[in-house]
Amino acid sequence: MRHLLAYPQGGWESAVVSIAQFAQCIWRLRIFISASALFGATAAAIVVERIPERYLATATIVLETRLEANADQYDVSVKQIDNYVKSQAAMIQDPRVTGLVVDQLGWTESYELAQEFQRSGAGSGRDFRSWLGDLIADRLVLNYTEGSPSFDVGYVGFSPVEAQTMVGLVRDAYIENSRRQRRSEADENAQRLDGEINALRSRMEALERRNAEFSRKNDVILQSDGTSLTEMQLRNAASAVLPPLAQLPRIEGDTVTPQNRQLAELDGEIARLSTTLGPNHPRLQDLRSQRAELASTIVAPRPVATPASKSLEQIQREREAEYLSKADAIATAQRYDAELKALEARFAALTDRREAFSLDGATQRPGASSGGAVKPYGGVYYPRAQFAILGAAGFGAVFALLIGLLFALLQVRVRSTEDLRKLDLPVLGGPKTSAGAGRQRFFPTPAFRLRRAY
Repeated sequence: MRHLLAYPQGGWESAVVSIAQFAQCIWRLRIFISASALFGATAAAIVVERIPERYLATATIVLETRLEANADQYDVSVKQIDNYVKSQAAMIQDPRVTGLVVDQLGWTESYELAQEFQRSGAGSGRDFRSWLGDLIADRLVLNYTEGSPSFDVGYVGFSPVEAQTMVGLVRDAYIENSRRQRRSEADENAQRLDGEINALRSRMEALERRNAEFSRKNDVILQSDGTSLTEMQLRNAASAVLPPLAQLPRIEGDTVTPQNRQLAELDGEIARLSTTLGPNHPRLQDLRSQRAELASTIVAPRPVATPASKSLEQIQREREAEYLSKADAIATAQRYDAELKALEARFAALTDRREAFSLDGATQRPGASSGGAVKPYGGVYYPRAQFAILGAAGFGAVFALLIGLLFALLQVRVRSTEDLRKLDLPVLGGPKTSAGAGRQRFFPTPAFRLRRAY
């Protein structure tokens, strides 16, 4: 064994000799290597025998990459599919999923599990239900396929029946949780929009009061299209072809009275609100009742034939003067009206979106579906006895060989030229012979001497 690590000198034949020496060393260690391999195999067999057998069953879950909803549409691209699947699959170990399985199995009512929780899980800071859910999550095995919108979930149980039953429950709980999660998100969005709609409604009512007060103070009446009554009268006066004024009836008294102006304001307000509110809205009903009361108090003017007092040009100049005097007020009123209409458009959009979220909260489909029946593994999943025993035997043999080589290396010594020849090393010189051989017994000369090459 001490000649094993000698560096071969002398070409191929020396290399063959070294290989032969290595084989000879292994042969000398055969008993030690065999005993170590046998010991490792025996230990692995004992451990495998004492470990309970585990069985695996898997189920496939297919994720929806495009969900048609009333409020939103979800579409996952091909580049994002792998990250999307992994992020969604991680939810299967969430307490919201495993908690559904715990509730369905009734584990929270088990006295034995409660005692086990008091012994080992009470100090973890988790509640009893979450601790039970973690027991399920620890036995789950996830497997992905690149580019596929599905993934496999497996459960490791102590029997094939347990594995198949539990993985089926976990799969169904994941699908149910995806439905609940999407409906919960829709309900939360609907509640959020309720707050925005209420705030927007209050702001609209404030703007309506401001616009009505401004119109009364400045005698400006806007139609539903944002055009003022003064502008419309000016256009009519500029484009009208009137008969001789002597043939026109004249209204006794002023044509525009405060009652007529208020009636016109009510008509404009009713026409404007009818575009956004329903016919039975309390606001519209109140305005209609006010108009009916006001209309009953107005006495229709009596037309009488009077001689013409104003020409067409005079009427047009009066309309122009009235428009110019109200131009600033009309522009302000139109700006106020545009601001209110923008809020009304946003109010209508938020209302439609809120109704869509409300419908999603009741009818939203789950984001996942089952990919088929549960598939058993078909044998013991863990421990794998054959692999464990063979692996332990191989490890023992390699370990024994390395230990043997280490000891062989430590035992290599060079004490004479004969040892160098056995190691296939060239001898450059030998020990000197002299009469003082007895003296060299106590002071030996080196076994070899290096000579200077010329």
